[in-house]
Amino acid sequence: MTYERIKIKHELKMNLNYGEIDGKIKKKLKTIGGLDLDETVATSEAVIKTAKALGTLMEPIVQDITNVMYYDNVETA
Repeated sequence: MTYERIKIKHELKMNLNYGEIDGKIKKKLKTIGGLDLDETVATSEAVIKTAKALGTLMEPIVQDITNVMYYDNVETA
């Protein structure tokens, strides 16, 4: 029996730091889904550069950027 790995979802996740609000540091996770599953198109470098460009347009500070690809393992005959 062999298994095939199938790409099912590609997302960009950004941890946003809104600074101190009411004496507490406010952070949120922003997820942008629907990225191209073809890694030759949506390369890690392209995704990270896009996230950095988005970060310059946002009010909160982008603290961390994560490029996430989800896979499903299917049993084949």
